Amino acid sequence: MSVASPPELDVSLPRATSSTWWHRLIDGIADQAPDAGAQPGARPWRQALLSGGYLWLAGHLLMAVATLFYAMPRGAPGESLDTWPAGASPGGLLERWMWWDTGHYLAIAEHGYGPPIPSESTAFYPLYPLFVRAFDSVLPGDGFVAALVVSSIAAYVMLVLLHRLASYELGEATAHRAGFYLVAFPFAFFLYIGYNESLFMAFALGALYAMRKGQWWVAGVLGAFSSATRSAGVLLAMVLLFEYLRQRRFQPRAIRWDVLSVALVPVGLACFSLYCKWKFDNAFAFSDAQNWWGRKLTLPWESVYSAVRTMNDVRVLHPQNLYNLVDVSFVLIAFAVLVLAVVGPWRLRADQFYLVVYGWASLGLAVLFPVSPPLALTSIPRYLLEIVAIFLVLAKMGQNRAFERFYLMAAIGMQAIWMVLFLNHLWAG
Repeated sequence: MSVASPPELDVSLPRATSSTWWHRLIDGIADQAPDAGAQPGARPWRQALLSGGYLWLAGHLLMAVATLFYAMPRGAPGESLDTWPAGASPGGLLERWMWWDTGHYLAIAEHGYGPPIPSESTAFYPLYPLFVRAFDSVLPGDGFVAALVVSSIAAYVMLVLLHRLASYELGEATAHRAGFYLVAFPFAFFLYIGYNESLFMAFALGALYAMRKGQWWVAGVLGAFSSATRSAGVLLAMVLLFEYLRQRRFQPRAIRWDVLSVALVPVGLACFSLYCKWKFDNAFAFSDAQNWWGRKLTLPWESVYSAVRTMNDVRVLHPQNLYNLVDVSFVLIAFAVLVLAVVGPWRLRADQFYLVVYGWASLGLAVLFPVSPPLALTSIPRYLLEIVAIFLVLAKMGQNRAFERFYLMAAIGMQAIWMVLFLNHLWAG
């Protein structure tokens, strides 16, 4: 059974015969249509639900193992293992995941913005705390339990949507690998704890998938939810506009009134801005709050240079150097994979260039707004979770068994280490 490519308008224009990259970008690759790997009688959503389910379970199982490892009794060699770490009770172990940004989200969920919450809290966007507050009103336990439930549900939805998008673009086998590689990624545990990563990715992936199916208004609404969750959500407006024009071969006369759906994407951020104007008499309070966190606009290479330069200020094995080494390494790896997305044997098709646009925009936003030294690239490895193109390219590379084994061993091992660091209240992304 043949499955059609994403809908494109027939504007009665002659197709270009040139093989230049520009015409390939406009026309797409006809002999590699999305969902080409689908089998007759396949039930794609059933496959996505099942794949997302076992990946969701695998991620939570890895978290549980790391938590139990943290709770193991400790003692010196030759002594009885009777020294338990602080908070080794079930409730205490769960609270070991309540560090860093989670505290801000819980405070906003309970009190809203403003006193007694400091003004810098507006750096954290409102949709995730609103979900936490809503779930907290019906769930037993405190707000942290609600935060875990929200993140966990969003993680499952996100994994299902990732499978559908990857399968639509590259087929079932690659989709399975893409989800597996995401769950194995060293910082993937942030998808399940009290952070907004999984909620943001669920909305963003939903918008991208709806966009590729030609459901522009659905894509715009989901994009609006994403921009109310994270500042990076506004990047979807650029991606949707690019893909809209590409499907219409960049011809002005092919544009229809549904192009206005793109304007829905920044509505989420605009609503937050109006709230800040009403609450603080400052429509850009969410932007000004970034100054408190040390973030400021800079040239993209300056943030990387700053991280490398500060590595000379302390001894070689100082924790500061180790953190900077990890951050710089992940930025360079992301850069390399995004290059491979457009050149080489693992490149994406021309009609999938929207993923590359989104990837470069997301990475660019992260390095353009570093924090103050000495850890200028703080949190960027975690933000790489959002760049779908990285995991699709890695999934294509994973057709090589040697690469797949290397990636999974390295990624899962690193994730276990970072989870133990987080459980010990050490910075982990």
